[in-house]
Amino acid sequence: MTPTDASLQKKRAHLTFGMIYLGYIVCFIDRSAISIALSYIGRDLYLSTATLGVVSSAFFFSYALMQIPGGWLTDKFGSYRTIIVAILFWSLFTLLTGFAWSLGALIVIRILFGIGEGAYPSASLKQITEVFPYEGRSLATLGIVSSNYVGLSDYGPNHC
Repeated sequence: MTPTDASLQKKRAHLTFGMIYLGYIVCFIDRSAISIALSYIGRDLYLSTATLGVVSSAFFFSYALMQIPGGWLTDKFGSYRTIIVAILFWSLFTLLTGFAWSLGALIVIRILFGIGEGAYPSASLKQITEVFPYEGRSLATLGIVSSNYVGLSDYGPNHC
């Protein structure tokens, strides 16, 4: 490998890391924002807190259920394609959450949202293994996992 090839590979690895890191932050914020929005959604649709728990659980159930098929899809179609489809899928269902017209629609939308988001972790971590040399993978993976804490971080000095 020439020095130019090594430099390009390093730049690609850093760009990939940055994009996946940003995706994880958005993913975390997306999952967290619904907690705030659910109280307003519940008020608009006249839903009890127990019913809102079911709505929240619908996402997490499908998210967890999608972890293994997400890895299989990543192996079959490639990490890059799976990442793109996962982001498009979860973005679409994030948008549709605002248009939910009933409890049933909201639950179906949240299940589909979880499926879309559930494919992202396995695809993104496989992408890290594909672009980082063996010596840098563990540090890159550690960095990706830390993105949840950035997504969780305070929005300002007066934010409680």
